Amino acid sequence: MPPIIKQSAPHILISMLVAPIMLTLFTWAGSTIVSNRDASVILPAVNKQLNEIKHLQELQDEKQNIILQSVYQNKQDIAVVKAIISKKG
Repeated sequence: MPPIIKQSAPHILISMLVAPIMLTLFTWAGSTIVSNRDASVILPAVNKQLNEIKHLQELQDEKQNIILQSVYQNKQDIAVVKAIISKKG
């Protein structure tokens, strides 16, 4: 499993916004190009790009879930340590 790349919250939010924006741009570009060229040539390329964007969004969602799970686990670990310290004190 590859190492988790730590990102700050703004980077996560920005990257979460990129895929929908790209999807919109490719959809618009695809519809514009199709009106000017043969759809049988253009549509497969656009569909491939859309599938790649969807895949990237899924990977981003997985990465965000891993980060959130890590944060949750860290909070639980801190609570356990605080409980141990309070028992000793």
